[in-house]
Amino acid sequence: MVSVNSEMIGGTAILMLGVIFLFAGYLNPAWALIFFADYLIIALGVATLGIGFWTLRNERKNPIHTEHH
Repeated sequence: MVSVNSEMIGGTAILMLGVIFLFAGYLNPAWALIFFADYLIIALGVATLGIGFWTLRNERKNPIHTEHH
C-alpha cells in the first residue's frame, strides 16, 4: 500500500515550481539573473520530499496508538 503525506505533496509542488523557474531562466534573460534562487527552490523541494519519506517511514515503524473509550 502506497501512502502519500502532505510533505510529499508540498515537496513535489515546490520542486516542480523550481524546475519551471529554471526552464524560464533558460528562455528569458530576466529570469536568468536568478538561477541561484532557482537552485535554492529545487533544493528546498528535495529537502521537503526527504522529510516526507522520513516521516512516512517513521509512521510505519511506530504507528500512533490511540485509546478508544
